[in-house]
Amino acid sequence: MDSRPPPASHSTPPALPELRLVLLGRKGAGKSAAGNTILGVAGGFESGKPTEECVKRRADVSGRKVTVVDTPGWEWYYPLNSTPNWVRRETLRSVSLCPPGPHTVLLVVRSCASVTDDYIWEIQQHLEPQGKEVWEHTMVLFTRGDELGLGSMEQRILTSGPALHRLLKKCGNRYHVVNNRSKGDEMQVKELIRKLEEMVHGKKDGSSHLEMDSTVLLGLEADGKRRARERRKKQRQMEAQMQRGTIKAALMSDGPQGSELDAHQSFSKAPRRLPEVRLVLLGERETGKSSAGNTILGKVDFFHAGAVTEECIRQQAEVAMRLVTVVDTPGWEAGVAGATPERVKREIVCSVALCPPGPHALLLTLRVDTLVSAGHVREHLELLGEGVWRHTILLFTHGDQLREGVDIEQHIQSGGRDLQWLLEKCRSRYHVISSVDGGGRGGPATLTELLEKVEKMATMNRCEAFSRLVLEVRDLSRQRNEKFNQRLKEIGDKMLRQEAELKNMREREMKSIRWFFDRKKKVKSPGKADIQKEEEEDEDRRAGERRNDMGELEERMRWLTEDREREIQDLSIENERIRVALNQSRRERDEMMLNLELKEREIEELKERTDEQQLKLLDLERASVEIEHERKQRDEAIRVKKQEWKKEFEKLEGTTELLKKEKAECIEKLDSLKEEMKQTIIHYDDSLERKAQEKKQAMAEVEEKLRGIMETKLLEKDEELEELRRKPQRKSREL
Repeated sequence: MDSRPPPASHSTPPALPELRLVLLGRKGAGKSAAGNTILGVAGGFESGKPTEECVKRRADVSGRKVTVVDTPGWEWYYPLNSTPNWVRRETLRSVSLCPPGPHTVLLVVRSCASVTDDYIWEIQQHLEPQGKEVWEHTMVLFTRGDELGLGSMEQRILTSGPALHRLLKKCGNRYHVVNNRSKGDEMQVKELIRKLEEMVHGKKDGSSHLEMDSTVLLGLEADGKRRARERRKKQRQMEAQMQRGTIKAALMSDGPQGSELDAHQSFSKAPRRLPEVRLVLLGERETGKSSAGNTILGKVDFFHAGAVTEECIRQQAEVAMRLVTVVDTPGWEAGVAGATPERVKREIVCSVALCPPGPHALLLTLRVDTLVSAGHVREHLELLGEGVWRHTILLFTHGDQLREGVDIEQHIQSGGRDLQWLLEKCRSRYHVISSVDGGGRGGPATLTELLEKVEKMATMNRCEAFSRLVLEVRDLSRQRNEKFNQRLKEIGDKMLRQEAELKNMREREMKSIRWFFDRKKKVKSPGKADIQKEEEEDEDRRAGERRNDMGELEERMRWLTEDREREIQDLSIENERIRVALNQSRRERDEMMLNLELKEREIEELKERTDEQQLKLLDLERASVEIEHERKQRDEAIRVKKQEWKKEFEKLEGTTELLKKEKAECIEKLDSLKEEMKQTIIHYDDSLERKAQEKKQAMAEVEEKLRGIMETKLLEKDEELEELRRKPQRKSREL
């Protein structure tokens, strides 16, 4: 199904000899099926189950070599846990699987999926670590086009919300629709390839493929090798501990194993206090395993609650005067979330080996506010073997979520058949805890009660820890004993049949003899002496023959009895010889296993050394790449600086010439100014002298004027004084 008809006016771009594609998207979006649709019959991607690691396939499509890389989908079903880190690592690694880089990243989205802001945020979180230019190389690939019905994708885009429009705008409005059910439709694949080639040829910057920083790829490779080395080291330590523990003792056991009922009856059922308690948490995702582990150990920082548990984690703490070991495991997928990845199943199988010689109890975590699927639980729990139920306790988490007025017993009674079946398989063993705020709030009484339940169950199991390998060894030993007992039974039945046959022959002979004597008594008469004599002789002859026959029969019986005794003796000798040979073979096997363990340890040490050297080489390569990158940046910066300095130098030279000219002009001006200053000084001095003389003359004139004024004023004052003197005299005269 095409997304839109191609414009007729555009010319067809030249075909690319090779096309490299990477498929990214959510789980269940149809990436593997889309890869098979693109590559056709040669695709070979396994659809219908989760993709656990990047897978690359290559095929010739429409005369081009097309490479498609399928990737694990990121999580969306579980709201509390984010996508596991291994999915993010595989997403980053996908670019390196099609060197020098993919031409296009196909963002796979179901055609009828609701594209929201949260969906776009998920896409950005998983897409943008590929590089800043990843959106320039991204095209949206809508799958399951048949779900659109009679409508088209253009109509759905027009009627959808702004989130889908924003997503398409980020991808340059590049999209295509495929119907994975119509794998024989070649037109949809040809149209997709045409759009991809237009997209590649339309790059303005000339970068036809997506490139990723080499330091990121080197870091991913180094991290992968480091994790593999740690995993091998942990596996080797577990195997060594198991060899020194109960497995070796079980392999050296010679006597046949009794039944479980007899073992339970012959062992004391009084609860025993265990100095060490080993527990393994199992369950579906988001059932509160990590929080329950924190609650049991009494701290909130042992296990990271709220995040995806990718591999088994072991923690220890002292609880109620016991050393408690708890192993947290990855959760299996719910039925609606798809099949459980194989790596999670492997982690579940290996979890019991993290607490050697084995866990005392397997705690099956169930949320009190979630329905239980017994078939799903049984499928994953019996990966450890059929004997797992003897060591299992139901652990109900989120006990604070129980409805008001409802206790755990009422919840179990109303839980349905599946919960009742699980409770019956676990022999009514259960416990409930609260997992509020990531654990760590379990009261001492609640934890002590749980540990006592574990100790009681361990006592019923003769204090034997659960070990999958020990169970396998016991099964092999039981099968061997059953075969031996079956052979002894066959021989005994054969001897009984031979005895019954001899007994029947003896009875037939005795009946024949009795019949003969009875007949002789009937035919005996006094007048027939000769006949009687002849008959007696015949009878004696027959009796002799019968005695001979009886002797032969007795001899035959003796031979059969001796043969039976010889067969029994031969079987006993053969049994003893087989037992000795088995013991010898077991000792040889133990020696070989020890030697093999030593060799494997040496090989692992060599591998570790090799990995360390490779890591050092990778670090050196990464450092050299970084140094080379820094050197190039430094050289580029120096080159740019040189050009800038050269330009500045040229500018400075021009400026210097101008300054020289200005300096010469300034010197000339300075000389002229000096001359002018001299003349000015002379003129100024002359002016000063003239002004001084003029001032002196002016001062003299002023002094003369002032003297005259003063004299005039003094005369006036004298006259006034004289007038004032005269006034009193005139007044006195008048009086």
